[in-house]
Amino acid sequence: MRAITLAVVLVTMGLTGVWAQGAALGWQALPNTPLLSVCASPSQYPQIQGAEGCSAVINDWNSGVLDSARNRLLLWGGGHNGYYGNELYALDVGTNQMLRLNAPGLPPGSFSPCMETIANGTQPNSRHTYDGMTFIDHADKLFIVSGGLACGTSDLSDDTWTFDFATMRWQNMQPAGDPLVPPGWSARQLEGAAATYDPVSRLVLVDNLFGLLSYDLTSNRYKWLSVDTGGYYGRAQLVTMIMDPDRRFAYVIGDGQVWRWNLQDLNNVPAPALISTSGGSAVVSASAPGLAWDSNARQIVGWAGGNTAYRFNGAANTWSPVTFSGGPGQANPQGTYKRFAYSAQSGVFVSVNHTNQNAYTLRLTTIGADLTPPAKPTGFTLR
Repeated sequence: MRAITLAVVLVTMGLTGVWAQGAALGWQALPNTPLLSVCASPSQYPQIQGAEGCSAVINDWNSGVLDSARNRLLLWGGGHNGYYGNELYALDVGTNQMLRLNAPGLPPGSFSPCMETIANGTQPNSRHTYDGMTFIDHADKLFIVSGGLACGTSDLSDDTWTFDFATMRWQNMQPAGDPLVPPGWSARQLEGAAATYDPVSRLVLVDNLFGLLSYDLTSNRYKWLSVDTGGYYGRAQLVTMIMDPDRRFAYVIGDGQVWRWNLQDLNNVPAPALISTSGGSAVVSASAPGLAWDSNARQIVGWAGGNTAYRFNGAANTWSPVTFSGGPGQANPQGTYKRFAYSAQSGVFVSVNHTNQNAYTLRLTTIGADLTPPAKPTGFTLR
């Protein structure tokens, strides 16, 4: 009777997939989930293989995002002369399957000279995404900004794209409003732009190394929230950006730095603060560490390879390690970004680390703990 009752509760709350499979803590490898097993065939698509082939989707400074509507981790990228394929991949967390979602788009001829669009101007060229990807939850769209384009010179993009899952189509947004690059600078300075979604304001936040912009999908406009018109404000390039929607902070972390944006008043955003944290040097010192917002436990969690994840206490600026055996091993040397993501529906973190390795899940807390989050901080108004 107890098991039946629990199953009813899980279905009622939408907690399917890994929740339903059991609540064992720790790492779990998902059999038969290497990305290479579903890559676009070299024999069918020889013109997109580049110097590395499909392995560059993970290995070449590329991120991922959690598609919350379908409970899957989206993977996209390539870039430079490593890989020219722009097809989308996804790890379905509910079914534990790695999927290729569409076919790669092709240019009218070769990929030279460097181009922003392919497939008769309807799709984005592949690129090193860095952390310029996020998921716009309320609109059910993938968001991509900037990146190192697929071509011999790897020119930097300053375009903004979305992918609509209802129509399975890309759109070059060509947004209005403030420019992504300050006057007098070039797109080349955007290398390492990072993005995150704020579920409270329903805005995408973009840290472009010059400052912080918001992107409003409804009006299709960028707006500068804070800008250093003199140049870079000093952060590293290989970073991951993550939002704490409760405390209204956005963090940009990696290569030994932790920058914090205070977003309590979106009409008056100060310059970012370079803060010190303790207990999580493995995450902070990593290039583009894995960072995820645990929406059940209401905290940021980081991973930088191995068996240990780190919970972040935003009030005390401290990290607490949590270790379980059987993890994915050493982190990909070109960064993890948001290929370490949290599935609220399944109650687990998901990691895709290498193209020839199985994906992993990590459960840090039991069902009871996950469903009883700590009280939200007070002292400001959520906008």
